Amino acid sequence: MEIKQMITHSLDTFNNMFIASEALIELNEDVNPFVESKLRKILHSQNRKEAYFQRSKVEELILKYRVQEMDFVTCSSEIAQYIFEEKRKYNVFTQSLFMFCEVLDEDIRYLIGMDNCSVQGLTYAADTEGEYLINQIALKKNLFSPNILKNDRIFIFDTTNSELMLIEQPYTTETQSINLLEHILGCKANPSYKESVEVMNDCAEMIANKYDVDELEVMPKLKNVLQDCIKEKAVVLEEVANAVFTANPLAQQDFKEEVKKAGIKENFSAENVRISKKQKTEKIRTDHGIEISIPVEFMEGHEYFEIIHEPSGSISIQLRNINALERK
Repeated sequence: MEIKQMITHSLDTFNNMFIASEALIELNEDVNPFVESKLRKILHSQNRKEAYFQRSKVEELILKYRVQEMDFVTCSSEIAQYIFEEKRKYNVFTQSLFMFCEVLDEDIRYLIGMDNCSVQGLTYAADTEGEYLINQIALKKNLFSPNILKNDRIFIFDTTNSELMLIEQPYTTETQSINLLEHILGCKANPSYKESVEVMNDCAEMIANKYDVDELEVMPKLKNVLQDCIKEKAVVLEEVANAVFTANPLAQQDFKEEVKKAGIKENFSAENVRISKKQKTEKIRTDHGIEISIPVEFMEGHEYFEIIHEPSGSISIQLRNINALERK
């Protein structure tokens, strides 16, 4: 990853103060590791949502920068000021830092905007000693977080194909809950990979109960097929349904209908999604409180693991072909 350009602007809607930087942040060995860590998490986040601009002011500004009608500093400043003004319209009164970066990663050039990428709005300091005003990042672990925070609102624009991605949690007040960045940017977002998989999990459990199929058979199959989808970088609902509810066409059809009814597309991207430890294992808990964590690939065959339903009605769990044991 290479950070080409980076700049920050102060968005203090609480005190109605917008402070725009007039020059780029100097990239060096102190700045880069913190920011690169956050950027990598952004580009691989399972919370990224595909989105599409709809008559957007921000899209117009990005286009002007791409065709060289506007420089990077001016583009970032106008985007930041627009977000600042829109946040006040939505009665969002907070202190935050807007960071705008141009990043080259695996030969793809991205424009990434991050609002509220600070903790308590204290991660910057205005530097006016030189010719230009620059909002410098205060590089302290308790101030600038290299992780994606709950209140971060992030957009990722792929300049090679004009694809837009968003990362944000709903902004919730006593009277409403909205996807604030989606409204501000003037775009429409699809559910993220993580949200789509959560819907699939719920639907698989529901259909398993409806057709009296053991969840311990269904859910590991779902995790296995989703791992294959991540490797292929795309999720195809038809393939998932066939793999999870093998030889049960009615269950397959019901599963697909329930998933689509929840607003999930039949095909969606798994680009840049990494397989987590949770996706690789299935946890089982007995009525006596014993917990076992099993790699999901071992649950479809009987070479290493089997659940046995005894004539007495009890259940036995058998582990096989073990050469050694160790305490963890």
